Amino acid sequence: MQRARCLLWSAGALLGLVAGVAVLALAAQAPGPRAAPPDATVAEAAGRVDQIMQEAWQAAGLEALPPADSMLVARRLYLALCGTLPSLEEMRALEKRPPETRASDHLERLLGDRRFADYFAERLARAFVGTQDGPFLIYRRRRFVYWLSDQLAKSRPYDELVRELLTAEGLWTDQPATNYITAQERDPIRLAARTARAFLGLRIDCAQCHDHPFARWKQRDFQGLAAYFAEVQPTVTGIADRGGEFKVEDRETKEERVVPPAVPFDAGSLGDAARRREHLARWVTSRENPYFAQAIANRVWTLVFGQGLVEPVDDLEADPRVSGVLEVLADDFRAHGYDLRRLIRVIAATRAFGTDSAGAADVSPEQQNLFAAFPLTRLRSEQIAGSLIQISSLRTVDADSHVLVRFFRVLNSSEFVNRYGDAGEEELSVHTGTIPQRLVMMNGKTPRERTEANLVNAAGRIAALAPSDEARVRIAYLVCLSRVPTADEAAHFVERLRGLRAKPRGLAVEDMLWALVNATEFSWNH
Repeated sequence: MQRARCLLWSAGALLGLVAGVAVLALAAQAPGPRAAPPDATVAEAAGRVDQIMQEAWQAAGLEALPPADSMLVARRLYLALCGTLPSLEEMRALEKRPPETRASDHLERLLGDRRFADYFAERLARAFVGTQDGPFLIYRRRRFVYWLSDQLAKSRPYDELVRELLTAEGLWTDQPATNYITAQERDPIRLAARTARAFLGLRIDCAQCHDHPFARWKQRDFQGLAAYFAEVQPTVTGIADRGGEFKVEDRETKEERVVPPAVPFDAGSLGDAARRREHLARWVTSRENPYFAQAIANRVWTLVFGQGLVEPVDDLEADPRVSGVLEVLADDFRAHGYDLRRLIRVIAATRAFGTDSAGAADVSPEQQNLFAAFPLTRLRSEQIAGSLIQISSLRTVDADSHVLVRFFRVLNSSEFVNRYGDAGEEELSVHTGTIPQRLVMMNGKTPRERTEANLVNAAGRIAALAPSDEARVRIAYLVCLSRVPTADEAAHFVERLRGLRAKPRGLAVEDMLWALVNATEFSWNH
């Protein structure tokens, strides 16, 4: 097996050498990203968010930080939408664009990139079905994620996607949407809890055993929601509605009673449908249901910023950081056909997203909480894994990459996430770094292999092909941190490279990349 891997790497090395020359020597010929189509309504929606934010800052006596560097904003987009850093190839293309349009120009390319569909599909899957393997034989999580990715790639409206998840019938293999049902083992209680949290951002399941002591939800609300899934049964042809009632035991009499399906509010939006689940799907995705659009708007905002407008992300009844923003985003989302790409465009166009994360004075927690400064959060394990894989290549690692590159990308990413630790469904909660995670970055297999100076990796190509030590340092910073080095940083590393040749130079470049990926800056969304 080891010999086979060596042969694969050797074959890829020859291809990589040619690619490295093309990126380093002919970077000026790299094509720029497509210009974003003019869309005044996106700017108008973002402007309404900006106005609400400005009023909140003034009320709190805060002043927003100035705009961030355009390359830094582009880095945020890559991490948020694709879970990886931009490649040197993409950084070169960005550098060719006017600074004032770099991020917006490249946003359109990212939204059309399969990396976006794949990455966001996994993020949504964690909300819809969790991260566990689920029931044996009748659950196919990977098939479900692939299906979600296809729906996102096709720009399928979000409300249609959710309705299919709630009403799907058939086998979990040829009808992947049914995996939403089988992941919860067809349990009405689990399905009700998951539906409320994932699609409405409501923790109605807190009233599962008794009336909620603080919220307005009652036990009957949760039980009525669960009753919509009582008819779901496994058949030889997969999941189907075959009749059944949801029964609960009376605590006093110990007798079972049937609970009829009922929604906790706004029953008038149920509409007419032949099946219970169709009724429920219409209510969940109804335009009159205020929680549906707000729930996904808050989740997408959290994925983009690393910090939610309302936290926890599945509890919209918690206090919002800035009142009114979710309503604006949700109204625009509904008005434009539940288009997730449109929602991302609006969020990315806000002043808050383009704000710097550091100023001349220390940034206060209140500035970050109200988005007067871009909130600093640690990258999730998959973002770090994706970035480590990308820094080993000067060219973009995507669906068009060589099959060997894609194979090792999946292999290395899975291995790194397992060692580094995965927060699973809680990935959008605030997490602090741990000593084991730091040790994985310093001594782990993936960081070590990805910064190794050989003909396959970027480190070896930078050492062999860059025209000067100054160029080597600049390229290393672009590859690892998506920025050029400061004068002091450049002088520090140039001095350590001066006069080195062949293998010593390669080892020095390898050490430089290792130091950069272990810098705090690499592991944060700054």
